[in-house]
Amino acid sequence: MKKYKRTFIVVVAFTCATLVFYAINLASKKGQGPLSATMQEIESAIIGDSTQSVNPTDSNQDSLSDFDTVKRVAISVSRNQLKNPQKILMGYSGSTYSSITKATHDMDSKLGVRMDLIQIYKAWGSKQSEQFPTDEVKEIVALGSIPLITWEPWLSDFSAKIPNQASPEMREVNPLKAIYNGVYDDYIKQWALDAKRINAPIYLRFAHEMNDPYRYPWGPHNNDPGDFNKAWIHVHQIFKELKVQNILWVWSIHSAYAGYQEYYPGDAYVDIVATGILNFGSSVYWSKWWSFNELFAPHYNEFSSFGKPIIIVEFGSLKVGGNREKWYAQALNSIPQTFKNVKGVVFFNFPADKTLTDKSVSWILDPDKKETKAIQRILKNWKDSNFLYP
Repeated sequence: MKKYKRTFIVVVAFTCATLVFYAINLASKKGQGPLSATMQEIESAIIGDSTQSVNPTDSNQDSLSDFDTVKRVAISVSRNQLKNPQKILMGYSGSTYSSITKATHDMDSKLGVRMDLIQIYKAWGSKQSEQFPTDEVKEIVALGSIPLITWEPWLSDFSAKIPNQASPEMREVNPLKAIYNGVYDDYIKQWALDAKRINAPIYLRFAHEMNDPYRYPWGPHNNDPGDFNKAWIHVHQIFKELKVQNILWVWSIHSAYAGYQEYYPGDAYVDIVATGILNFGSSVYWSKWWSFNELFAPHYNEFSSFGKPIIIVEFGSLKVGGNREKWYAQALNSIPQTFKNVKGVVFFNFPADKTLTDKSVSWILDPDKKETKAIQRILKNWKDSNFLYP
């Protein structure tokens, strides 16, 4: 009996010690040292290996700690290889986290594969937040991913000190003409030089959806196709003259509107053809439930005719009006088999999007929902089938 008693005391003591160290580890803000690793192993042994995403509405949303679900190493693909990717690049845009690092690890964990492309949106202007996003880009590169910058030429935020500008209320009327006439060359040159200092490739999605006649001042309601082509070539030439060689130019159209062929500046000025495929379902009066094939297939041959790789830069479906699980499953199953020129898929991950609706809608994928688990299974198949970069 004494032997069993001693064994019982040892077990109790070990358990108490484990719990004490576990409590200390939880209290630690850093939680990155050997103690953290040891305790994670113990925790896994006790409660099992499960991955949970932080609730985006939780006040502790920036305390995400489960960073080890997906191995994250730098993607070993050169700029020239990225002009014609041989495999599919996965990515996301949008986040509820203040840190790109936390948001990226959350998406890695949620979808079960590494996010190669991280898209950020930047407007033109004189404010500090409208200059080249050096810190964000460096953070993306440090994660081993590729920055994808959507660069939006809004002109209303530029300082009145810039010469030869239109009045503030007129700057968004035919803004592309002001760009190719050189009014904003100093801004473009500084942005280009800052981009050049990044020792890594950058996808640059300039003046996207230029064929949309409603949303952006650089659209056809304000400019002719010739204005767009001149502005694109002008900006491209500035980067070339400054020997900025790490940029890949992403020409991104709105697939719902015809006539985008007129806005193509030429093979020498475009590296990637891009579009967004977003299913709003029946969430708004002007939409209905559209499958991925219904949205994308009618345009695929036309997109492919440009002879460039295709990236779906905004990819997602809302919940209202159909089966979200089937939508994602059909889309992801068809891409590597039917749409082989698609070399990038960027999940639209915004929690409160009001850009095309009169109400806020969420594109966020819940890690516990059927659609997310379906995505995980299919992307695992992609990985096993060597469709993704390692």
